[in-house]
Amino acid sequence: MKDLILKTAKDVNELVSGNIEDIIVSNYHPWVTSYVKYDDEDIGCGVCAAVYKGMGEEKIPLNLFKEINNLDIFGKDAYSIINEFIKKEELLYNSIAISTLSALSYKLLSKDFLEKDGYVVNEISKIKHNLFGELIGEEGKKIVDKDDIVAIVGFAHWTFPYLKDKIKELRCLELLDKEYFDVFSLKREKPKINVYNDPKEVLKEADVVFITGMTILNGTLKNILKNCKNARFKIIYGSSCSFYPKYLFNLGIDCILAMKIPNDYETKINIIETRGYYPFLSPNTKMLMIMKR
Repeated sequence: MKDLILKTAKDVNELVSGNIEDIIVSNYHPWVTSYVKYDDEDIGCGVCAAVYKGMGEEKIPLNLFKEINNLDIFGKDAYSIINEFIKKEELLYNSIAISTLSALSYKLLSKDFLEKDGYVVNEISKIKHNLFGELIGEEGKKIVDKDDIVAIVGFAHWTFPYLKDKIKELRCLELLDKEYFDVFSLKREKPKINVYNDPKEVLKEADVVFITGMTILNGTLKNILKNCKNARFKIIYGSSCSFYPKYLFNLGIDCILAMKIPNDYETKINIIETRGYYPFLSPNTKMLMIMKR
């Protein structure tokens, strides 16, 4: 997936340029938030997961967390940092590269710009509840049919209530061992939504597939897409795929649910105070539903 980031960064840099304004890394909620200052002094910001799998179960190694405290990249050219860090072996540096790419893409992730560039965009703001649950669930149930098998890559549990009664079957694919999702009930009640670790088992019969943007960071996206070629609709969602969309569509994605967080100072402080979680709670975070025309 490093080629995806390098190609996208090259295209974005031909349209806008800027310097590193700040990088926020949190370990409690392992996420990276990048800030870029454009040549016209405007600020762009972007977010990316910082671990290989899970939603907080995995943490950034403490030695690496201490290492990045010595980064001397303030004021450096954002495009150069993206190119340098995406080539490193450490996942955290890759995460900084992707979040910085999203920050540099900030000006381009607008309804006006993307529609002029040939995309169909639905901009959704003031989401009242869980950000992705409200959006993915509400938008997802509009595109599924009662006979559909739907696969969700990543344990996006917030979507389950919206989808499970609208379709034939809902399956979940996870990198975490499936036993991690076992449930015990005194009455021996069992979940109807099963979790799998084998992509082929989950995706080969899927009609609609929701894919977490973390698959870009952990390098599993191409394999996911390879195994769901028969799906009629493939959606990638989340903060980690919230950059200029051209090459994601070239891979075979049909829809992108991108996150655009506020770039004001108060939001930044709230991100620091909540250890990275605030973008998912802020009522001012916007979601862009992007499709090819």
